[in-house]
Amino acid sequence: MNIYMWLILILISFLSVTFLVRLHQIRQFKEYRYFRFYGYVLVIWSVITILRNVVSEPFFIYHLGFLVYPIVFLIVSFLYMTIKIYIGGQVSQYLKIFVLVFFLIDLAVSLTNSLHQWVLKLEYSSSISTEAFSTASIGVFFYIHTMVCYLLMFMGLYYLLKLFIINFKREKDMYPFIMFFSSILLGIILNIIHVFFFPFVIDPTYIFMVVVGVIMLNIFRNRDLRLILHANGNKDILDHSREMHIISTHQGMVIDCSRNLKVKYKELISAGVTLKDLKDKLKETSILYINDRELVDDFDSTKRYYHVKEQRIKMPHFRYFGRLTLLYEETADIKLISEMDRIMSHDLMTGLYNRNYFENQIPILENTNNNFGVIIIDVDGLKLHNDYLGHKSGDELLINFLNMMLQICNENEELIPIRLGGDEFLLIHKHGDLELLEKIAQDLTTKGLAEDPIKSIYFSYGISIRDQKRSKFSTVLRDADANLYIMKEKKIDAKKVLEKKFKALEAKITNS
Repeated sequence: MNIYMWLILILISFLSVTFLVRLHQIRQFKEYRYFRFYGYVLVIWSVITILRNVVSEPFFIYHLGFLVYPIVFLIVSFLYMTIKIYIGGQVSQYLKIFVLVFFLIDLAVSLTNSLHQWVLKLEYSSSISTEAFSTASIGVFFYIHTMVCYLLMFMGLYYLLKLFIINFKREKDMYPFIMFFSSILLGIILNIIHVFFFPFVIDPTYIFMVVVGVIMLNIFRNRDLRLILHANGNKDILDHSREMHIISTHQGMVIDCSRNLKVKYKELISAGVTLKDLKDKLKETSILYINDRELVDDFDSTKRYYHVKEQRIKMPHFRYFGRLTLLYEETADIKLISEMDRIMSHDLMTGLYNRNYFENQIPILENTNNNFGVIIIDVDGLKLHNDYLGHKSGDELLINFLNMMLQICNENEELIPIRLGGDEFLLIHKHGDLELLEKIAQDLTTKGLAEDPIKSIYFSYGISIRDQKRSKFSTVLRDADANLYIMKEKKIDAKKVLEKKFKALEAKITNS
């Protein structure tokens, strides 16, 4: 073999080793395990090809020449399996058994060719040479071997070419189609030259298989989003980060996700699921949000909170982008913020909404409700309870009134109960009319009555509704406050009578 052929052989062999090294870098991706086996066998073929041109011992020349046949079968089989998985199929157990059995038969028949000459009509002799293999007559098993290899190879190439053509028509994705078509064209040209014009010392099928492997690896690395992230060093970071992640194609199909998602939704993901469907499934037990404005006021302790961030993944030589979805768990933070918001918007003693919440609701009511109404309430007798029976009695009075008010609110979902401070309360009805608000006030009055006047809960109230004259909330509230003080003025005498009863009770308690 001349120096030029040696340079070509060394170049192709180096390419096969480099190809295997690059495959080894993605060994954690199980979908490419058969492609990795393809690389291993390709390197073995390179070693055999070099040895066939180096050794001079007839035994090695003869048996290394026949060892190529089972090697070629393994190469083609692993290529077919790789393509089968890449297009979304499965490698059946029957195919694995067939490959194993036929490989063992191919290996046994090839290495014992000197006994039966089923592969080539070539006997073992001390004068055997490499050139003798290209001039020997073909045996019956050679046809069987060739037919099986070509059938597997053409089936695999057909499936892959069909997929690339579909993607080319649908998405104008020219890169895989052009690269793959170029490799097939190269293989055809090499074989035509080898058969009709100039026989190569180096097997053109070997060169073709190396080139196909390198091109397919480049296609996979430029179209598989996981390999793109891995090449950038991001996949390992994602796998070891606390955030959950989902990788999806430009068509929205999920191709990879965090380990805990794979475990929880194994069947769903293995069956093929879109990013939307996976998010919908997550929403059954979680709350997903992009910004804080999407969150409701009340914290849901039965669900996990995930802050969603998405970014595009650039795919080389392609106009579309993949998508990386990151899910940051913010449950503890949202719970803390919710508790702080509750403290800011709720009265600590009664648990009702406070003045801060009330002031924040004013612009909302003015912009969204046309006919809201208010009942402003002043609990009578709080000072009497505090002065004559102690602050504990005054607190009990407020709690009892609170329970009455909440009972009314439970009966009417349109009511918003607010404690303005001290003994002042406010009921806002989002869609109330004057008659309805009067009924609510009367129901509340009735609930407060008891046989013992001291145990009764008395209060004064003022009602006002929004109409054309009262467009601003401040106007509605001012009118209600004015009506409140009219009622308080009417109850001055009743308050004096009640105060005498408290004095008498205090004296009785003191004397006892």
